Amino acid sequence: CCAAYVECLDKMEDVGSVLSEMQNIVSQELKPVTYKWLARQYNIPANLAKKILYQFREQHKGRIITTFLVSGWTKGTSEHV
Repeated sequence: CCAAYVECLDKMEDVGSVLSEMQNIVSQELKPVTYKWLARQYNIPANLAKKILYQFREQHKGRIITTFLVSGWTKGTSEHV
């Protein structure tokens, strides 16, 4: 518990560099960024990646389009939605 928390705090110090790299990825390379990709790319927990994406969205409100995608399987009929 504590070791993971300390590691997470260490990674938070790098958030500024991640945000600036994301700016390049989104505006120059025109690539979408997901929390899963962000977590894997920077070896950070998924929840931290979500917070970074939220922070990026708030900083660039009105200049970027945010899309939320939800998918899964329905109960009973096992249809993918």
